[in-house]
Amino acid sequence: MMPLKEVLVVIFASILVGELNPGLSAKQSGKYAIAVLPTPVLCTPDFPGVFGGKDGSTLGVDEQNQIKELELICFPGTVFKIEGIIEKKGRIIYEATTSDYPYPTNRGYFIDGRFVRIVKMQPPERHKRLPSKLTIIRNLLFAEGTNYLWGGSYRAHCHYP
Repeated sequence: MMPLKEVLVVIFASILVGELNPGLSAKQSGKYAIAVLPTPVLCTPDFPGVFGGKDGSTLGVDEQNQIKELELICFPGTVFKIEGIIEKKGRIIYEATTSDYPYPTNRGYFIDGRFVRIVKMQPPERHKRLPSKLTIIRNLLFAEGTNYLWGGSYRAHCHYP
């Protein structure tokens, strides 16, 4: 599995060079979207501000090197229900929900149209695969003694057995 930092670098680079799915116009859009790449889900529709900053080429991170607006990154194949459409500067941002992340929000969750394929009919949900119980227990034991990091999904200086 690719570490989170590497996934973010790929996403940021893809946004900067604009080589992702160009998206459809709001008039052409359906009710559902399927992730075609690892898809960042933000708690703001301001993708250019988060993945570009004021100068257009800066990744907006906080003191802990985290992107505060990044809620999660969904796997390819994740199904989203489109709740709203925002067209801004030639880009389409969707307000969306997904059963992969069923947590309520007051501000909404947003995905960039370049990461998804739009469909009109609800597709089947992404097949989810979990590691075995033994693998989960081994990883938990291996992590014993490491500091907790909010939003952290890997240990930078440790390797799984």
